[in-house]
Amino acid sequence: MNVEGEWAEGEAPRGPFELQPFNVAASPGFVPWLAEQSAALAITTGDRLMLIGRRGERLDVREHRFSAAAGLAAPSPRTLLLASDWQLLRLEDSLLPGTRADDGHDRRYLAQSAVTTGFLGSYDIAVDTHGRPLFTSAVCNCVATVSPRLSFTAVWKPPFVSALSGGDRCRVTGLALEDGELAYVACAAATDDLGGWSAELADGGVLLDARSGETVAAGLSLPHSPRVTEHGLLVAAGGTGELLALDPATGSHEVVARVPGIARGLDVHGRFAVLGCSRLPDGSPYGDAPIAGSDEPLRQALFVIDLARGAVVAELELLAASGEVIAVAVLRDTVSPAVDASTGGLVERIAIA
Repeated sequence: MNVEGEWAEGEAPRGPFELQPFNVAASPGFVPWLAEQSAALAITTGDRLMLIGRRGERLDVREHRFSAAAGLAAPSPRTLLLASDWQLLRLEDSLLPGTRADDGHDRRYLAQSAVTTGFLGSYDIAVDTHGRPLFTSAVCNCVATVSPRLSFTAVWKPPFVSALSGGDRCRVTGLALEDGELAYVACAAATDDLGGWSAELADGGVLLDARSGETVAAGLSLPHSPRVTEHGLLVAAGGTGELLALDPATGSHEVVARVPGIARGLDVHGRFAVLGCSRLPDGSPYGDAPIAGSDEPLRQALFVIDLARGAVVAELELLAASGEVIAVAVLRDTVSPAVDASTGGLVERIAIA
């Protein structure tokens, strides 16, 4: 299904950014899957937040531009946390529970607060049992939270990193909570050398137990987005385009599914995982990853995977996308989300088909 803007040519509202054409292509099962799950999706793709819902049997896609949009979390369907270039933003649903806006949306997110962090390279966010936002920092090689006085407060660093300092050394790429507490952290490599992770793309990645500091799994390629689920400990192996199920007790893993691109951005809803997949842009630091040598054309897409069968049941291809898929969040009990027009930087490309 190709989705096109509802504005006639030349009638699109003008704003601070030039509107560019975009399309998505959904498999036949994608919109029915959203309907069956009573869910919508939020993703970040380089310089924008995309909200993916439905209007009846039609796909409804909204875009909102943020500089260097990266980590994303939905601690509840009414709240989004988003890491942008130099801020951690909190967006809240401005609608009363159970109501809809005049245009039919059942979620209308309004930017309510922003914490200045400086650029940290935050690819993953979660909210712990104490209500603290936790986010990874590739630039400072740690997991951090917000600070009332400084750019951030570090709450954990890998044991092989000698000190908290600027410089992308091990590239901390993801975190996972268990029972509301920080449990696992993914790194592209176990190194303390500045830029050292980039020499170990093929199999240098590790998953660490944040409680003990021990290595749970090694030999991974660009692990991202670890998640503790009722189906076990899952992680996206970006460099091989795989969704892995890990056994923390033994460090062994099995491939649940494969996707044609860099696997990054993962959320789980019931028995389904939604996994992001990206092509390698020109000049990508991941050019030496194993997936770069694939005989299959790489794609920019979202894949819905049935974890019970390890099978892709629906997909949404992102055409003319602005950047790699970085984060994915399932918005439960949501049909048609949007971002409030009063939020700065809006580039709302309305796509209904």
